[in-house]
Amino acid sequence: MKKVIVLLSMIFLLTGCQAVMIDEQSVDTIIDTVLNTQNKLYNNVFEGYKYYLPKGMTLVEKTDYNAQLSYQNQKYYLYIDVISYYHKTNQDYEVSSSAYYSKKLNYQGKTGYLEINEVDGLYFVEMMYNYAKMESYIPKENLQDTLINMGNILSSVQFNDQVLSTLVGENVLNYEEEVFSILKPKRESGSFLDYVEEYDVYYDKNNEMPDEDQIKTDETE
Repeated sequence: MKKVIVLLSMIFLLTGCQAVMIDEQSVDTIIDTVLNTQNKLYNNVFEGYKYYLPKGMTLVEKTDYNAQLSYQNQKYYLYIDVISYYHKTNQDYEVSSSAYYSKKLNYQGKTGYLEINEVDGLYFVEMMYNYAKMESYIPKENLQDTLINMGNILSSVQFNDQVLSTLVGENVLNYEEEVFSILKPKRESGSFLDYVEEYDVYYDKNNEMPDEDQIKTDETE
């Protein structure tokens, strides 16, 4: 009984919303569960967009629309595609038969893809959804936590149309070419080994979470 309670508590902490028993379920079921859950929370607000970081995750560094995140000493990279959002265009994705997992995503009117490739005994996870993309290079035992975290972050991204109308107009020429490359699967834009060295394990001395009093929803604004 104690084990069940602990497991439910862990899932609740990861999702930041309702507890869902998915520990033994497949990648398909994890993604279906997370992306079909309404997530209107946010605790990080920037010019033109905002999103929610689940408990245990830290914003390490932010540059323009790119961010480096940390979870249990594991690196994540987040890219926000404001250009595609503003013009309501979607990146084409071709399912890969050679990947460990490759699937187009389409939930609640939002699209993207999830691709997982095995590289040197680890998994390189790329998830694009809701005009944003996340990447991480992880051991197999971290796959479920990674999918839950990525799904919750990407599904929580909300854009401010009024602010973006000014920002996109000023920077569209400089930003568009860079984003086109970033959002493509790495198998299409270069060797996986060119990227995995970026994901070395490190200790984050500033592993602090946002004050729960600062976590908001659209209804609390």
